[in-house]
Amino acid sequence: MRLVRIQPFDYDRAFCNLTLAGMKKRLHNALRDASLPNDKVDTTLAWLEKVVEYEARTTPGRFGGANALYLIQPEAAA
Repeated sequence: MRLVRIQPFDYDRAFCNLTLAGMKKRLHNALRDASLPNDKVDTTLAWLEKVVEYEARTTPGRFGGANALYLIQPEAAA
């Protein structure tokens, strides 16, 4: 996967680790409720957590919002 763009918002409610934990629960439930597979949620969020940690170290303040819109694209098949 390739992270294309991140647009953080809700800076006044920012709790990065709590946001990822909440996202995990919401994604599992939303996909389940839509009868879609949710078996890759944990793997995807583990990857996203690494991205967030790396970006926080290299570009402080970029992930300052409590919510963010992530545009993620699959990498082209080899």
